[in-house]
Amino acid sequence: MKHWLKIVSIIGLTVITQTAYPAAVTDTFTTGDTLTAEQLNNIKSAVNDNDSRIGAVVFSSAPTVNDDMNTYTVGTVWIDTSAAKPYILVDSSAGAAVWTVLGGSGSTLYAIGDAGPAGGIVFHVTDGGLHGLEAAAVDQVSTEWGCYGTTISGANGTAVGTGEQNTADIIAGCSETTAASVASAYGPDWYLPSKDELNLLYVQKVADIVGGFASGSYWSSSQYGSHHAWVQLFDGGNQEGTFKDVTYRVRAVRSF
Repeated sequence: MKHWLKIVSIIGLTVITQTAYPAAVTDTFTTGDTLTAEQLNNIKSAVNDNDSRIGAVVFSSAPTVNDDMNTYTVGTVWIDTSAAKPYILVDSSAGAAVWTVLGGSGSTLYAIGDAGPAGGIVFHVTDGGLHGLEAAAVDQVSTEWGCYGTTISGANGTAVGTGEQNTADIIAGCSETTAASVASAYGPDWYLPSKDELNLLYVQKVADIVGGFASGSYWSSSQYGSHHAWVQLFDGGNQEGTFKDVTYRVRAVRSF
C-alpha cells in the first residue's frame, strides 16, 4: 500500500507531496522547530525508496552547489542533522545546484560567480552557499583612505569577516571622505573589504569570476598604523601598507 510524505512550510506556504514507500509522514514543520531523531528517520524512510523516485539523504552538514545532477535528482530531500534542517533540490545543474530550505523563507544556496542577493557578484561562500560575500560589479569613486596621521580605533581587523566593522569604525572615527565612506555609500550593508576579504576578491578577479577591475591598487579597510593602511595591487596581487593620503580605487563588498 502506498503512503504519502507531506512537508508543509507555513511561512513559505510550500507544500510538497510525494508518493513514497514504506512509511507515512504527515508532520507539519514551522520555522524554528527542532526535528527529533525519530522525525528525521521517518522522513528518510518515507521517501528513500529507490533511484527512480525522489529520495532523501541524511548528513551532518548542509548541501553544497556541488551536490548536483551527478548524484541527485530534482526533488531530493537532504536532511542536515547538525542544524535540524531539511533541504530540497530545486536545480540540479552540474556545479551549480540550488537547494532550498524547507520550513524556512526559501533560502537560496549561492555559488561563486552567481548574482548575489543585493545584485553584486558572489566571490566567496560559506555554509554550503547559504552565506558568503558579494562584490559590487563596478568600482566606486577613487579616494584617499583618510585621516592621515590619525589612528582609527578598532579599524585594524584583517581577517575575513572584519571589513564591515572596520568600515563602521573608520566612518565613526574620521569626518573626512574616506575609502570606507565611499564604499558604504554604495548602498545598505555595503562596506570596504578587509585585507583578507580583498585578497579573496582578487583571487576571483584572476579567475575571471568578478570583472571590471582596473590596473593598480585597491584600498582595504585594514589600518596599518596612523599613517598607513593595507592596499592590494590588482595587477600583481601583492599587498602592502601604503600612505593613507594616496588616492586609490575602491570596490565595495557585502556579506549575506
